[in-house]
Amino acid sequence: MDDLPEHGFFVCRRDLEDELIRALGVPGCLDLLERIGLGEGFRAFGGQRAWAGRPVEEQLHRFAGVASGRKIRLAREMAQALPPDRVPPPIAALAAGLERLLAPR
Repeated sequence: MDDLPEHGFFVCRRDLEDELIRALGVPGCLDLLERIGLGEGFRAFGGQRAWAGRPVEEQLHRFAGVASGRKIRLAREMAQALPPDRVPPPIAALAAGLERLLAPR
């Protein structure tokens, strides 16, 4: 399974949200949620009985998917917030592969 990138597959550990949450880190994610106006909603979500006490990473992951369109919005916002040196390896490999594919010949 570790050789999948050699065959043109770019594999996230869990999924895209997981990669972006890990790359930004919890403080970066929480700051992003505040900046885009979702901080209060996230705090309310984390206070729900089912989510209280769970790791913040799990809460962030689930919060991304509980409202229509939020996964797409958060993926875009998180990707834009990433410093170039923190881009997750599968995303960096995909971008490099696309760059090679689209390069003028």
